[in-house]
Amino acid sequence: MGASNGSTKAGIGRGPVRIVYAMVALVVWLLTGGGRLRRRRNVVLCYHGVLADQSPHFERQMRAIKGRTRPVSDLANPSSDRGRPNIIVTFDDAFMNLITNAIPALHTHNIPAMIFAVSDNLGERPRWSMPDDHPERFERTMTAEELQAVNQDELITIGSHSATHPRLDSLERESLDRELRESKSSLETMLGATMTDLALPHGAYNSGVLRAAKGVGYQRIHTLEHDLAPGAEPHVVGRFSASPDLSSLEFRLLIDGAYAWLGSLRRAVRKARGHRGHTPQHENPTKVAA
Repeated sequence: MGASNGSTKAGIGRGPVRIVYAMVALVVWLLTGGGRLRRRRNVVLCYHGVLADQSPHFERQMRAIKGRTRPVSDLANPSSDRGRPNIIVTFDDAFMNLITNAIPALHTHNIPAMIFAVSDNLGERPRWSMPDDHPERFERTMTAEELQAVNQDELITIGSHSATHPRLDSLERESLDRELRESKSSLETMLGATMTDLALPHGAYNSGVLRAAKGVGYQRIHTLEHDLAPGAEPHVVGRFSASPDLSSLEFRLLIDGAYAWLGSLRRAVRKARGHRGHTPQHENPTKVAA
């Protein structure tokens, strides 16, 4: 993901590549009438944490999408009366900084959101692998009590982000089943709510992960694929990585669906390389990871 203090290096790409992607997206945006031809589509944004110095940028982004947002439960009805894609806001990892730096902006603009929690990593710094210079490597996640309080917020819905945040496509069946079941059960007991949504850690999955998640009872499985509508697997949700640090132009192109072509490019690159799994990292729509 992108953030200040150096995270753009790991998140949104640099230099000429980022400019080229933005230029292609601008052409797509113009050809789709500024996104108006995508009115029966959704743009699902995937944020992570929001640091204190990012809070004003995040608030401006929420102001820009006001009136176009929908809850995750509306994914099955991707209609828009404003001529552009509907927008759904999600956050991975349930960082505590969302309480002070993001949720107030959601309330200001009446924007619903889903927060995906790592059930065995509540109230601690991330125990999963992160780059040394990642801006959230030392950020604390919400405690069980904080997550329970946030769950009472009428704008917020909680989902599962697995038990320990591993690459699910690398696990043996027993370990995979445990990651999915234990997180679902733990969060349901803690919050008194059914967990219908799963966000895939690192965006990594394969057909076995999808089958296991469906078998456990997840109704929607959220990836990091750049897609605007369900594909062959209608319960799989494509999301676009987002950051408060995106420029105003990049964010406008993002919310109007102008980066959707990156999904097709990724799939073509994976196919050419002979990859069968899906392994996009936590990056923004100006960087391709096959």
